[in-house]
Amino acid sequence: MAYITLIETVRPKSLGKHFELNCNGMLTKNVVANISEGTVITLAKVTPKILSNILKKVVETDNITLMPGRFVGEQHKAKVKLLTQKNLAKKLDCAEFDLPGGVQEIEGERCVARLKRGIEPSEWILVDADDPEGIVPEWALMDIQERLEMLEPILPGISKCLRVEYRSSSARVVKDGEQPGNASHAWLQISDPAKVEVLREHVKVKMQLQELSFPSPRYSKETRQVIGHEPRTVIDLAVWVTGRLVFCSKPVVFAEGYSVADADIKIVNPDGGVLDVSSIDLPSGDDLDQLRDETGRVLSYSQNKGLKVSDIGTLTLDTLIDIKGVSKPLSEVVADMKPGDKVRCET
Repeated sequence: MAYITLIETVRPKSLGKHFELNCNGMLTKNVVANISEGTVITLAKVTPKILSNILKKVVETDNITLMPGRFVGEQHKAKVKLLTQKNLAKKLDCAEFDLPGGVQEIEGERCVARLKRGIEPSEWILVDADDPEGIVPEWALMDIQERLEMLEPILPGISKCLRVEYRSSSARVVKDGEQPGNASHAWLQISDPAKVEVLREHVKVKMQLQELSFPSPRYSKETRQVIGHEPRTVIDLAVWVTGRLVFCSKPVVFAEGYSVADADIKIVNPDGGVLDVSSIDLPSGDDLDQLRDETGRVLSYSQNKGLKVSDIGTLTLDTLIDIKGVSKPLSEVVADMKPGDKVRCET
């Protein structure tokens, strides 16, 4: 189903990116990356025209974000209170890892936490044509159409299907006298929403095997030193995760000589229809063997209650890991672990 969920934030009060000039005269931005409390409204059967109208509203506000999909069992235009996983667990008096997914009724109040296991995927997915560090200079000059054409060999039809595109928040900030950039976000529909993460893994492997990727450096949040490189392509695959928030609020600029352009929302390829992903599967054994031979990475998959990816070869004992703002080598992290422990890290 073509679900789109709107989340109006309570905490924090604003989701708009803040831009200002630093002491060196460079434009910098502060980004809000999460919501701790808000009001959720689910919309079903979202057509391209309806999505376009939703975006026209959201890009002019500073307190609404979008989530492709819906919370399990939620109905069209139903409202529910969004809480953090920790706060909802307290209300239900249970451990966080025992927290049930979907909407919970608590003393007459409907509440939900953004748990991946409690979110149904949507037919709508986001194409984010950003320019991460390390991108091939020629690729950075490409617009969305050119980038999608580049991916045609591994995703046939992706440049020809219908999409709703617009300028992202960052792309709307323009120096006076200059023209705003091209659209850098686009929404398109896929034929099978259950294949969103399969689609991501397919592209992740194929892009490396067909020279459609580049190594992008990853930094420690604490030391700012490079702790590794991540293969990336001309669109950001990190957004192809069920429950991922899409921030597109109107930015705020505290910089003389800069202004905010319109989002330039438009429907492209109106007769192109949905992207057929029926033939897309997880990478084959031959592809994974080739990836291992070329990169040293060993990937494997399991699909018990959702897709799980095992990646061996990316980390070494010397790799710096960021956990709760503290950076330390993986060897030190492992030394403090007990058998069966799991570690969640930021980087």
